Parts: sequence; structure tokens; C-alpha cells
Amino acid sequence: MTRTPGREGLDDLHGPWPSLADELIGLYGGEWTIYRERFENGQHGDWVAQRQEKIELTQEFRRAGLANFLREPTSKGLHKALAFQNLARKAVTVHSASQ
Repeated sequence: MTRTPGREGLDDLHGPWPSLADELIGLYGGEWTIYRERFENGQHGDWVAQRQEKIELTQEFRRAGLANFLREPTSKGLHKALAFQNLARKAVTVHSASQ
């Protein structure tokens, strides 16, 4: 591909690799519905994730910070929140099983 003069870095934005949004859906799409808000005026809002099957938020789950709905202003922020949810749920499940 020919580089466009004066556009260093911009040409690197185009490629066959997945976007972070694609990666989020690939990693967490089986458990979460992931989308970006879009307003009537066409502007984008926050990144949102909703559990496809809501979990019962027991006191133990709430203490662990588990949620059925997440909202973050950036896809990176949502990625971190989803990773935390994944780890916290595993930890609570392991803890509950050991009692």
C-alpha cells in the first residue's frame, strides 16, 4: 500500500484486524449484549453491556461488585469493567463452592 504523505499513522487505522468493539463482542458476547448508545441526533453515547441472562444479585455478588448492566464512556473502559465482572464472578463462584 502506498503511504499518503503527511498522514503518518492515519494509514495504520485501516486494516483487516478487529476493532476493540469487535474484540469485546468476541470475548464477552456469549454472556453480554454489547452496544454503543446512539441518540436521535446521530451522536454516539456511552458503551453499554447488559447481561443476556440476568444473575440474581445476592448480597455476596453485590459485595463483589457484580452487576447486570454496565455503562462506560470508552470501549477500553467497558473492556476493563467486563474483565472485572468476569474475574469477580469466578471468584465468588469458587468461594461459594468451597463453603
